[in-house]
Amino acid sequence: MEYTHFIRKVTVEYYKARTIRALKAMYLDQGENGIYNLQRDLEREFWSALEGSELYMDCMTKYFHSPKWLTQQVSSATTNVIHVFESHVKKPQGEEWSNQDKVFIQKLTAVQEACQRCSKGKTKIMPWNEQALNSALEAHMYGALIWIPVTAKVVPLSGFNAEGGYGKVRKVRIANMKRIPIHIEFAGKLSKAKTAVEQRHERGIEATVCPVEHPGVIKFWAIHSKTMEAYTLWWNGDCLRNFLKLNEKATEATDYKEILKSREMPMEECQRIVAYRKNRAMLAWSLIYVMDIVHKAEILHNDLTPSNILLHFPPHDKDKVYIGVCDWGMASRDIEKKASPYGVRTLEDLLRLKERRVGVAPELFFLYGDKDDEERNLERMKRMHPCTTQSDAFSVGHLAKKIWREEECPELFKDSISKIVFSSKLDGLVNEDPAKRLSLAKVVNDLMSPPYNFRAPSGCFRNTL
Repeated sequence: MEYTHFIRKVTVEYYKARTIRALKAMYLDQGENGIYNLQRDLEREFWSALEGSELYMDCMTKYFHSPKWLTQQVSSATTNVIHVFESHVKKPQGEEWSNQDKVFIQKLTAVQEACQRCSKGKTKIMPWNEQALNSALEAHMYGALIWIPVTAKVVPLSGFNAEGGYGKVRKVRIANMKRIPIHIEFAGKLSKAKTAVEQRHERGIEATVCPVEHPGVIKFWAIHSKTMEAYTLWWNGDCLRNFLKLNEKATEATDYKEILKSREMPMEECQRIVAYRKNRAMLAWSLIYVMDIVHKAEILHNDLTPSNILLHFPPHDKDKVYIGVCDWGMASRDIEKKASPYGVRTLEDLLRLKERRVGVAPELFFLYGDKDDEERNLERMKRMHPCTTQSDAFSVGHLAKKIWREEECPELFKDSISKIVFSSKLDGLVNEDPAKRLSLAKVVNDLMSPPYNFRAPSGCFRNTL
């Protein structure tokens, strides 16, 4: 409550510092957009006040782990601002307001009535929040990239930190920035590159290499102008690699109803396992479908692993799960003939590498010799082992098989033949001979044509925050 009292004081001071004429000109007479701007500016005022107070550090933790709190304060400071004033001043019982207070209440009444007119028929969260979400979503889904200024506050959230070969990932929120709603959760990716130039080059490649605008292609939403930390929407199901560990908590033979009755796991985990298993065939199909779009744009991912496939379970629909492909740092254009990174010096190292990277196409592994070895020097061997759409297709097939596991899907498999054909297509994608391996285009075209008539899997892609 001490933070709410603090914000109420800031609210009263904010309105006292502005005349009714100024409030009308800037906000109240500008319709819904004006109210949006008022609430946006109040949010920034609250944040700045908290930052400059002794309460700031403690409040940062409490607020950012309860994202609705400041939204509620902003809403109260507009649609219910008279109550905010009365709670802050607390007029003694039986006494009248002073003339000065009465004039101030008239100003607040004008504010409250204007805000309530805009929020009529909507939730108490207020249209500013809704508009901010919509504008942020549109910017992200249509490929716009936002620069985070040094004045913004990037606040890490507890509960998630991960480190891979190329970067560190953490869960954050971003405050004190107009274009980003303060309560949206992001995955922040910090580069492990040693120099600032290398960090910028990494970000430049990953942010610009893939022109595909599709919700199944997860690209950077924003980049911090100083640290080069890059941000995407937070996907609550984590990466496929980690989710499969959760999935193992319930044996494959366990009935869905029994999973939901489990007392060994939180209900949310049980619901996610069931949703995932019910949608496995559609998720596998969705991965093939979106990567075919990427290949048609002549782009290769080159690093398709369970760590680079993300899942999201929409809180409003317990039966759905979304899938997306992230981490485009090793991606390339097909015409670039990017060299395979899977070359080693010894047979022992090669065997270990193959065991560790089981989803990598076999033709990408190679041995190389000394610089003086004209036949087997590293540069020559790299040119002989380029990344291709065939090598990418192998990884897609491997992941699709890992996801599907022969699960039934009446929505996708209208008869037993459809399921058999789908299985054969996945086998064709992981053929060890690249000359005989199916392309993603071939698989998608065959499955979407008669007699199978697979539909585009739009329901498995994330179109909302």
